[in-house]
Amino acid sequence: MSVHDDTAPDAFGTKLRPVRRNTLSDTIAQQIIELIANGDLQSGQRLPPERELCKRFSVGRSSLREALRCLAIVGILDARVGDGTSVASDSHKFINTILGWQVVTKRRSLESLFEVRLALESDIAAFAASRATDEEIARIAVNVATMENVLRKPRQFAELDLQFHLLIAEASRNDLMNDLVVLIRGQLQRAVDKSISIPGGAELALEQHNRVLDALRARDPIEARRRMRLHLESALARYRGIVSEAEALAY
Repeated sequence: MSVHDDTAPDAFGTKLRPVRRNTLSDTIAQQIIELIANGDLQSGQRLPPERELCKRFSVGRSSLREALRCLAIVGILDARVGDGTSVASDSHKFINTILGWQVVTKRRSLESLFEVRLALESDIAAFAASRATDEEIARIAVNVATMENVLRKPRQFAELDLQFHLLIAEASRNDLMNDLVVLIRGQLQRAVDKSISIPGGAELALEQHNRVLDALRARDPIEARRRMRLHLESALARYRGIVSEAEALAY
């Protein structure tokens, strides 16, 4: 179905279910999210009119509007006066919103997030070694070369460190993995900044980035995975060292 279709009669006609009265708006919202997640509703696609949706959900207009309003607030739907309601054109906004809730609203230690990143980005490096274009690898190489020029400038170095990992995630050709890296890196950035600010931290990170880059240039997924894992294990070890030192000073 084209993203330019005005309505989605097939999806709504065959997959909506009457909802229970005690959780009307929540259940309506959940069904719409499921349709989007399953691909039955696509980005930019307009929902049927309110009257038709009320009939298919077997609910009143107030419950329907509450569900649509909540989905619009978080960026899943796009509601415009006089133009109806449609699925947000930016599909990444939907993914980021749902995953962002999971990362931000639940208490998780930075060490746990480091471990998630370690598992995720190791495979991302392997995918990038197999899928990256020559142009993408060239951009990663420029990033690493620039990092060498700002070794004594922590803020700029940290920004380039983040960009290095995002460039590799983009080159993996996996949008979901890319989004996850963005979310996790955002949560970890302060800890990463500290780990590269310790004596020798930036130099070590640069050396390890060069090793990952060499594996990407060689188109060697196994070596790219191994070198990225070693790099991230080193970052985790430095973070643990910072935490242990802080705890020792507290006593």
